[in-house]
Amino acid sequence: MSFVRSTVALLLSLLILIPAFASAQSLLWRVEIPGTDAPSWVFGTMHARCAKDIRFSDALLEAVNTAEVLALELDLDDPALPGGIAKYAFMPRDSSLRVLLSEGAYDTLSSYLRDSVSMAIPNVESMRPLFLIGLLIGKVLGCTPVAYEDRLMAVAKAKGKEIVGIETVEEQFHAFATIPLREQAHMVLDMIREMDKTRESFRRLDDAYARADLDTLLALAQESESEYGRYDDALLRERNHRWIPRILEFAGKRSTLFAVGAGHLPGEEGILSLLRAAGCTVTEIIERR
Repeated sequence: MSFVRSTVALLLSLLILIPAFASAQSLLWRVEIPGTDAPSWVFGTMHARCAKDIRFSDALLEAVNTAEVLALELDLDDPALPGGIAKYAFMPRDSSLRVLLSEGAYDTLSSYLRDSVSMAIPNVESMRPLFLIGLLIGKVLGCTPVAYEDRLMAVAKAKGKEIVGIETVEEQFHAFATIPLREQAHMVLDMIREMDKTRESFRRLDDAYARADLDTLLALAQESESEYGRYDDALLRERNHRWIPRILEFAGKRSTLFAVGAGHLPGEEGILSLLRAAGCTVTEIIERR
């Protein structure tokens, strides 16, 4: 198994967080909570996409307009969020990119950052490598990346909707911290060494997302026999199970649109199945784009 191919598969998975099973072909779902009159919705997002490809269907806009609350993975409207993220953005004092990489690999990364993104490596020397991937994703997409969450939040704020987070920065950080720092660093290195392959993989991922084809998204992540499964518990299952009582609490009080990475939706331990197990009625909404 090629480490590069495994890295690409893991990067794809991180972009939308794909679980071990898939059985749905829609991104928008209506959720009816027992004992409540107003419905809520779950929408699967993509955390980085070109602006021209971010489109809201009539059904999604109706959900945004009808819901009283927009719930994202994190409360992106929280003024304290940047400070909270900065707290976890850097590695422990005894670690750095120079420590994690060989001299040749370090020089390769340094040259790429300097020549391709006009960034001096000392400025990111102590940054956790997964944060660095976020800075480089625009080179993969060939555009300035935009998140569905940002666009949804703009619409919600314009209509006076409340915005909340399903989890805290600390909870999300500890989930992603299960990927060892050295492995994160090599993910970044292989991402730039195999940029053409990475771009093609992301193009296929984006095409599948545009079709709301979760089965194909799963196949793209699995085709390289990635060892991503080592992180399923922390990145997916534990978070999904932790979210369910919070989703039920939010939706039990007010009609809410929950917008989370698309990969959290399907699967035996995806939030759609877990909501059904909790007694909710979960109905697919066919979006016309």
